[in-house]
Amino acid sequence: MDNPKLQKLPVINFGQENLQYGTKSWSLARNEVRHALEECGCFLAVYDAVSFNLRDSVFSALEKLFDLPVETKKKNTSDRLFFGYLSDHRDSAIRESVEIENATDIEEVKKFSKLKWPEGNDDNFSGIIHEYANLVAKLEQVVTRMVFESYGVEKLKCDSHIDSITYLLLLNSYEAPGLQRMDTRLARIDDHLGITPPQGGAADEDDD
Repeated sequence: MDNPKLQKLPVINFGQENLQYGTKSWSLARNEVRHALEECGCFLAVYDAVSFNLRDSVFSALEKLFDLPVETKKKNTSDRLFFGYLSDHRDSAIRESVEIENATDIEEVKKFSKLKWPEGNDDNFSGIIHEYANLVAKLEQVVTRMVFESYGVEKLKCDSHIDSITYLLLLNSYEAPGLQRMDTRLARIDDHLGITPPQGGAADEDDD
């Protein structure tokens, strides 16, 4: 028999009322976060700050990015192992990934965009990705603060930890049998806490 925990992940609402530090709604959401992480190691976040329009714009931007010639995508290089541009060694159409370091910094995103579209015709790729990265980074910070608080870690230590974080936006494109899917993931460099917005399938059904 399948493990019930694997069949349905906890769903936590991060509406505006739950983002107000010190409120009853915050405390309830904090307890849900801790329980979900202890029991399942992850959860589905309902986060209206990332609108459907923005999400659609992000995936459109990713399609434009991954439609570029492979040689153009390879311009994204890094001295760090597994950073930069990576693809399936057999066929780049099967799986590709591109990372944008310090994605919450607009200048870093513009630098990335300039590599891909030196003529400047990026259709506001920089603005879309920067807006998205900052909104998801804010959610990551809220979750981090809730976890620290739930274990009794003093606020100053949590503040110091959050201030030390830099963000890596990991963009994946992969093809499933008969269906191409796009996946984005915002990950912390230090411990790779991942936040992934799914496109299509059951995840969209849960939003209804």
